Parts: sequence; C-alpha cells; structure tokens
Amino acid sequence: WNDLTIPELIGLGVGILLLFGLWEARQAEPLVPFSLFSQRNYTVMNWVGAVVAFGMLGLFLPITIYLQSVLGLSALQAGLTVMPMALTSLVVAPFSGRLSDRVGGKYILMFGLLLFAAGMGMIVRLATPTSDWSTFLLPLIVAGFGQGCIFAPASTVAMRDITPMMAGAASGVLNTTRQLGSVIG
Repeated sequence: WNDLTIPELIGLGVGILLLFGLWEARQAEPLVPFSLFSQRNYTVMNWVGAVVAFGMLGLFLPITIYLQSVLGLSALQAGLTVMPMALTSLVVAPFSGRLSDRVGGKYILMFGLLLFAAGMGMIVRLATPTSDWSTFLLPLIVAGFGQGCIFAPASTVAMRDITPMMAGAASGVLNTTRQLGSVIG
C-alpha cells in the first residue's frame, strides 16, 4: 500500500464505486435508487454541484497557500482576506433562494456560475508576488455573489421533479455528490 500512486488510488476508488453501482442495481430497495437519475434536471444538478465543489476547493487551497507562502500573510490574515466572499454569499443566498422559489432557479444558477467563475478568474489573473489583500477584495465579492446564487437555486432545480417518496434519497445523493466533488478538488 505504501507504493500506491495517486492515479492508482483514484482508479481503485472508481473501481469500488462501479462495484457499489453493480451491487445497488441488483437490490430490491437500493441505498441509491438509480431511477433518480432519469430526471434530467436532477442528474445535471448533481454534476453541477460536484463541479462547483471541485472548483471551490480546487482553488481555495492554492489561494490559501499563495496568500501565506507568497504574500507572507498569517493564517488569520489569509482567512480575513477571503472572508468577503463568505460574507457576500451569506447575504445573497437567502434572496437568491427565495427568488428561485418564485421564478425558477435555472437563470439565477447560470448567473451565479458565471459570476463565480469570473471572480475566481480575476483572482487567478491578479495574483502576483506583489499583490496585497485589497487586490482580491472586488474579485472575492464577485465570486461570493455568484456563490450565493448557486446552492439554493441548484437544490431547487434538482429537487423540483423528485417525488416526495424519493426526496430523502435524492437529497442525500445530491449532498454526497457535492462532498465527492470537494474531496476530489
């Protein structure tokens, strides 16, 4: 096990996931009812959730390392530097959730994904050895606004056509997919 490489470990994980899928397909009452994935919106939102979680964690770790190692910020200063994104998301999310309940979440979600990508792209573009915390304020606010427009609308779109009997399983699979995206990211 000590000589196991990352690609081999990922391959092993995929293999175990495939074995799990084969096992579940043969069960009368599966833990993961594959019939959930017959709903297009649900399937797409699972992918969107995984990709967004992958992108968030895939960018936050290098950004944190950059802020501390390249810019010389302490862990507290690095956390305070990225805090505007979380605060913006905290303010925006309830409004986007209510709005997506009224008008549907598809366009709010697309707007959020665009803003999040734009904010993260600006951060990558502006990161130089001479940057300081204020360089990232506007991009983090833009990314936070986008992030606030992603999660509630994505859940609304994903769960819209799911029957009440399948809601628990569907919600569990959706959250697990997001977590897997984070772990892989």
